[in-house]
Amino acid sequence: MRYDAQPSLWQKISKALGSRVFHSWVFACIASYFLAYQLAPVPAIVVQSLPVEMTPARLAGVSLLSAVIIGLVFGLCQWFVLRIHFRKAYWWIVATALGYGMASLLGEGLLKFVFSVLSDPSVWGIAPLFSSESAAYTGQALMYGAVVGIAQWLFFRARHVHKSAAWIPVIVLTMLLIQRVPSPNFSVFMQQLDGSLPGLYMLFQMASIVVSGIVFGLSTGLLLLDFISQKEEQV
Repeated sequence: MRYDAQPSLWQKISKALGSRVFHSWVFACIASYFLAYQLAPVPAIVVQSLPVEMTPARLAGVSLLSAVIIGLVFGLCQWFVLRIHFRKAYWWIVATALGYGMASLLGEGLLKFVFSVLSDPSVWGIAPLFSSESAAYTGQALMYGAVVGIAQWLFFRARHVHKSAAWIPVIVLTMLLIQRVPSPNFSVFMQQLDGSLPGLYMLFQMASIVVSGIVFGLSTGLLLLDFISQKEEQV
């Protein structure tokens, strides 16, 4: 009887650390976060420079455009790695941009509605769980993780990757992990200082970007290597 033992998690990690593909993926994720951090605020800056009133509809449009830009940045940076291993890898850019855009629309509509209902203390006894800023960040992370994960899963599914649905919970957990990177709360604290430490603030922002990229790359890279190995075996 033949028995093929599955490699342990440590063996997978050891293999990944010696993989050029894994290194490229992590670097692509770090670059994605850095470029997205630079480009995502552009729509808001442009609109604020125009002599127009910032209505809720315009705010939603700005959020949507920023999300699509983030999706395009992530999709393009990661495409440089995926194009070597998957056919028509440009669809990854499309899937990622659409995923971020759809998540933004659902976040502005469905998510805000759900939180507004559940945070009403006159109706729900659990209102404090949904009225905090941390809860809003967590809800947004879950929303983006699920929607973007599904969009990217469709890319792998179309290429007949075995057990590709595992990508969805991995992306959700990754988004939640990155949400715990203390950049939102700590950056607000730094901005409230008297401006005497601008260098420290910028250093912290850069560190947050790099850590977020590393977390994203490490957590998704192991599964991606499994997917790539499948495609190589099929060939």
